Parts: sequence; C-alpha cells; structure tokens
Amino acid sequence: MLSGVLQGSVLGPVLFVCYINDMPATVLLFIYMYADDTKIGREVGTEKDRKILQADLNRVEQWSDEWQLKFNSKKCKVLHLGHDNNKAT
Repeated sequence: MLSGVLQGSVLGPVLFVCYINDMPATVLLFIYMYADDTKIGREVGTEKDRKILQADLNRVEQWSDEWQLKFNSKKCKVLHLGHDNNKAT
C-alpha cells in the first residue's frame, strides 16, 4: 500500500489524520479535509485571486511530494459557480 487509509482498521484513520494534520498550514485559502478527501476553495474574481489559488495548489502539490502522499488526479475536479460565469455548467 503506497498511501491512504487502511480499511477496517481502528488505528489507521487516527494515524492518517496525524500524518496529514499539517496540510492546512500550507495554504492561505479555505481548506476542508474529511477522512482522505481534501477540498480547497476560493472566490476568483480577478487575476490576483487566480494567482493566489494557483499558488496554494502548488503548495499542496509540494506538500504531497514531500510527504509522498499523492493526490489521485482522476478524482480532482474544478467547480465553477456563478450566474454570470461562462464556465458554470
């Protein structure tokens, strides 16, 4: 097993939470973590906002490389919200 939470283990989830506990300190934006799911969010209205979001994504990627806990790129999604957002579909 390369990463993740052992299924059926009592101690596995606790150790996993201890292992990933420092990830929120790497980002400036909203981060939500539950079990082995992570969500990062930010309102992006300007180019500066986009750059801040991208910098946080880069920091999370650097964290994952450092701790050898890769994100599953097949499960990564982008959610666009807003009535006048042309990418909100």
